[in-house]
Amino acid sequence: MEELRKSEEYVRGGIWSKLKRTASKVPFVADAVALYFCALDTKTPIHAKVTALSALAYFITPVDGVMDAVPLLGYGDDAGAIALALSALGKHITDEHRQKTEEWLSGAELKKAQTLSLRFFTLWKTPASLRFSLNR
Repeated sequence: MEELRKSEEYVRGGIWSKLKRTASKVPFVADAVALYFCALDTKTPIHAKVTALSALAYFITPVDGVMDAVPLLGYGDDAGAIALALSALGKHITDEHRQKTEEWLSGAELKKAQTLSLRFFTLWKTPASLRFSLNR
């Protein structure tokens, strides 16, 4: 039980910032959020909590941070971990978890993350565009 508590604390401490940073980059954000709500639900069996928390901990761990920077491939391992957890926990992810997920995804937190991501892309792209036009 102590390990489960530590895993839950780790995931709680890092999941929202990771989701906000990656919300516009990965297609499995909704699945990760649903896993999170499933893991925190007091009605979820311990074995299901362990599976969900393990997949989420893998997703937020910075160990493969370099790989996450590789376009199209970087989040493949994270997507695999989330997909495996979803296939194992399908019956434990309830309509309530999905409703909470929809609320989070439509809320201000996601919009803020998407705005920041768009600003970064614009700032990153602008100097490249300027260099291209200046070199012509």
